[in-house]
Amino acid sequence: PRNTYYESALKATVEKDSTRHSYAVAADKYVSAKTSGWAKTNVQDAADNNLVDRDLLGADYTRGITRLQFCSIAVKMAEKMTGKAITPAPSGTFTDTDSEYVRKASAAGITSGVGSGKFDPNGALTRQQMAAFLYRALMYVKANSDTEYTVYDSKLSSYTDAGQLASWAKEPMAFMNALGLISGTSNTALSPNGACTIEQALVVAYRSLDAGGIGWYQCVKSPADNMNHYSTSDMCCYTYGDRVWFTSSEGHCVDPY
Repeated sequence: PRNTYYESALKATVEKDSTRHSYAVAADKYVSAKTSGWAKTNVQDAADNNLVDRDLLGADYTRGITRLQFCSIAVKMAEKMTGKAITPAPSGTFTDTDSEYVRKASAAGITSGVGSGKFDPNGALTRQQMAAFLYRALMYVKANSDTEYTVYDSKLSSYTDAGQLASWAKEPMAFMNALGLISGTSNTALSPNGACTIEQALVVAYRSLDAGGIGWYQCVKSPADNMNHYSTSDMCCYTYGDRVWFTSSEGHCVDPY
């Protein structure tokens, strides 16, 4: 019958994930841009969560991302997490772009430009710059919502090239890496000065939507009124008082403390 589900189906397209399972995607959010296989599902997840400005990002997400393009992702992520639009800085804040995304990013403290009143909108973005931009966006979210983040132990010492991190990028990269939002390019390399691609930025931004749910929790006896605690009845391998690291608010856990 022609009902709500029928009308929705007409506006959807079918996609397959890496395990060959089919799922429906809203046609107006479907990503047809060139995307690597490893990133495809999370890039589509990012689009489903309104993190993608398709006109601005273009048709090839394997390419390096520009500073302007990245601002669009960081701003959309912050607005999604707070549920509120960012009031942009005044027109004319930068002499080389008047993009609302850039002005919003400036107002939120995500970026201050490159100096002398310029932003360099077409400049390339490095991996450590990505970490810094998204970290600042997450701190904006914390200041403008009830989102909190876990305590964490830095893992930067396990990477042989951590010394290449600029001073302003050390805390952001430690945070993003410890929460599993930014992985190394290998088990021993962070590649902080490596180019950041559009698909990398989208995948990390999508993961960051759940940053407030990642981290340490303590098992308590059921029932528990505090939503930051998890019942041992759901985790037979843990006991009352165990400290557990959750990789997301969905309850996927590893490493009892």
